[in-house]
Amino acid sequence: MSTTTRPATLQSSMSAIATSTPVGQSKALANTSTSQSTNTPTLSTGGGIPSTHHQDQQQHTSQANQELQQFLSKQHENIELQNKGFELMKILMDHIQKASENFLAVEWLRIQSTRGNLISSTAFLDETATQRGAGASAQSSPQDFNIEVTKALNDTITALRTTLESNNKKANFPVLRKYTLNPDADINIWMDKLKSELETKDLLDVIDSTVKAPSNLDEEATIKRKQAVREIITSHLDDKYYKKALSIKDPETVIKKLREAKRVENNVTHTSVRTKLYGMRLQPKESIDHFWNRFENTIVEYENCDNAVPLTDEEKRSAFYQAVCGVIPEVRTADLIHRRVTKKSMTLDELKSHLLEMEAKKKSGNSQEQVASANQAKRFKRYHDNCHRSNKPGHYIKQCPLEATDEWY
Repeated sequence: MSTTTRPATLQSSMSAIATSTPVGQSKALANTSTSQSTNTPTLSTGGGIPSTHHQDQQQHTSQANQELQQFLSKQHENIELQNKGFELMKILMDHIQKASENFLAVEWLRIQSTRGNLISSTAFLDETATQRGAGASAQSSPQDFNIEVTKALNDTITALRTTLESNNKKANFPVLRKYTLNPDADINIWMDKLKSELETKDLLDVIDSTVKAPSNLDEEATIKRKQAVREIITSHLDDKYYKKALSIKDPETVIKKLREAKRVENNVTHTSVRTKLYGMRLQPKESIDHFWNRFENTIVEYENCDNAVPLTDEEKRSAFYQAVCGVIPEVRTADLIHRRVTKKSMTLDELKSHLLEMEAKKKSGNSQEQVASANQAKRFKRYHDNCHRSNKPGHYIKQCPLEATDEWY
């Protein structure tokens, strides 16, 4: 009679594996051991040395146990690597989020410096913080965290793009400008219109160094901006002046060439304009406003001359005072009274205001005199042409029909 027994070596191996593996792994090992036990052939207990087949079975079992242990250890290593990967992914997403926030903040500041108040800083930062907080509270895994950050970035970039497109539409609003530099045109008026157009198109810094240029412009963008300004300038020139700028590519050099051509044509130098300024006089019947425009235009003409020394306020005031006091001597008395009271002479603006006030009072007095003269003429005409009884023309008092009724007007 024979009984089924488990070799001692197999039992000791299974017990060692069971103590060194987790619960889940122990279950898998137990299932394997059970399957092996069911397939293990029965051995005789009648004594003697085990057969060769039994030894081979033990070797196979030992090898299988070793392979199982290696597999379980590799699985454990893979799990640890996955956990480390998730931790690294969280760190990476934190860095991506911070980098994205910094990029958006820098881009927003750049837009503020070139376009003005496109987006309110408080609303922009609050919206970003709200979206970030919502994503952090809702995250349950690295994948969810990545989705929330991407969504917040997409919403912010979409709002920024919409604002930029709206601002570009406003900046490129078409304005019809018709002005041409010809021999009869004033170079100063032409330049003012040109600067207005360039300012509308955000290109004024190309010809005016006092205007701040947009930041982060590469060499190619700078060249294109200069080409655009040159095309705008040449489009407002007649053939005579276009020929002078034909071979010049730099827009600033084109402006200098045009100014020089106008000065040569008009024989204008800073010395001649200064002499003209001090030789100006108010005409007897000229209005103060008209003379002020002539005076101011002469100053602008002088300041636009090359190598011109800027005029001081006292020089401008003195030239204006000498120009008007010959026709309006009352201004001397007003200036004298002003010096006695304030210990200072009247400024240029004060002289202008005083003269305009005097002119307005004079016009008002003349108007009242004219009305009085007209009324007196009407009364005189009525007295001589109308009947004294009926105050009607065409008859005298002796022929008046009211005499019969003894009525009077």
